[in-house]
Amino acid sequence: MKKRIHFLVIFFFLVGFSELVISQNTYELIFSNCTENSSDLPYSELELKNIHIYDLKTGTKIKKLKEIRWNSYSFKTNSFKIKVSYKNIFNQPLDTIITISPNEKKYTICNDKLLDNNIVSTIEKSIKLRKKWSLNYQSTGCFHWDNELIELTYKKDKIYLVYKVKGEKSQKILLNKDKIKALISFEKQLKLMNKPNGGCTTVDSYDIKSSFENYRIQDSSCVWNGYHYLKETLGLK
Repeated sequence: MKKRIHFLVIFFFLVGFSELVISQNTYELIFSNCTENSSDLPYSELELKNIHIYDLKTGTKIKKLKEIRWNSYSFKTNSFKIKVSYKNIFNQPLDTIITISPNEKKYTICNDKLLDNNIVSTIEKSIKLRKKWSLNYQSTGCFHWDNELIELTYKKDKIYLVYKVKGEKSQKILLNKDKIKALISFEKQLKLMNKPNGGCTTVDSYDIKSSFENYRIQDSSCVWNGYHYLKETLGLK
């Protein structure tokens, strides 16, 4: 009798375990530059070793993570909530909680989400104290060379941005709160993008000059289009 009970316990345990494995669904994680509304990054700095998924129901790590292409990975789980730990394009560690729906097979992670972490902005200081600030942007590649200048000017209580292309005056725009906020956000991202050996044939150089700090950033990673996104936001052509 005891042997029969023991057998039944083992049998039901195996059946339950099998159902647990069978009920696991396959899902896809897509890492995208959400700010720029683009998931087709030319190059990705994502590495499998930097991406970890945890089942919040059991507290265990999901180990079988499979790369589908350079910015997406598949995994299996029967959990309704997971935690994704990864590094963004600014090399900052981030955690994202995702609620799983059986009917939704794909989930997007914003790879360009920035942790502010009290990054100092020379633009913010310059505007507050009405000091000079300028950005000289140069981009070189196999088939292009760009040279642009952005600088701040002031007249009474108004703040203007002057945009020049290859030394010639192109545009002068009045800055409002939203545009100033975009400039500050851009600089905070820029300070984390010093990647001169990024592996891309295009090299973007940024020379910042202000009364508080002068510095140079070189980015050849091709994973961040912050400057072009800034120009769109400001209405620069």
